[in-house]
Amino acid sequence: MEQGQIATEETTVHAPRSPLYKQKWFMANAAFVVVVVIVAVTAVVLITRGSGNDVIVASAPETGATGTAADAPDEEPVGAGEELATPEDAGETSSLQDIRLGETISSPDLEFTLKSVEFSRKVTPKNTSSAYSYYDAPSGSVYIYVNATVKNLMKQDVTADEVYSVTADYNDGYTYNGFAICDDRDGDFTYANVTSVAPLASLGVHQLVECPEEVESSTSPLVLTILIGDGEYRYAMR
Repeated sequence: MEQGQIATEETTVHAPRSPLYKQKWFMANAAFVVVVVIVAVTAVVLITRGSGNDVIVASAPETGATGTAADAPDEEPVGAGEELATPEDAGETSSLQDIRLGETISSPDLEFTLKSVEFSRKVTPKNTSSAYSYYDAPSGSVYIYVNATVKNLMKQDVTADEVYSVTADYNDGYTYNGFAICDDRDGDFTYANVTSVAPLASLGVHQLVECPEEVESSTSPLVLTILIGDGEYRYAMR
């Protein structure tokens, strides 16, 4: 070094580095990440709301909507709490057809002719010129004697006690059932359950209805229901 010259020392000074979060590239990337996160969160919210709407629609109790019975509202059965109208309330009359003495009722299987109806304590057959069978009502009782003739229209025999039946209704509710008897070829009575009516043959087939003596002496209503095949007929004794 020459005399009179001040020596200087060259020193390289490095500028201090900025923190990572202040660097431009980091800030740009961070902003991008924030935008992506916001977009993703928004999409999730929209999807969630959309799914919620779908669930509500599926469970709505609309006619024709798909769902289980548990989804449907409880409905009161049609007519619940309403009383059914009876024939009396509606002013309807009985559906039974009336039958008169001497009238013949025809069905596909037989013809039925009602000849007479009467009270009797002792029922006797047509022929009493010799020994005969008869029906004596028990003490305190009386018979309603239904005298009829039937003709078998079928192509096979029919048992006499199966052709028709009789029920007596006294004073609107006291009912009494009859039992069958029939004529034999000699005009006497015989057992209907062992007697057959041949095809196209006619036979006297009768019904005896045992009931209390009061039924005869009273003036209360007394109606017979006669069941012939599938038909029901009404005979009013009083």
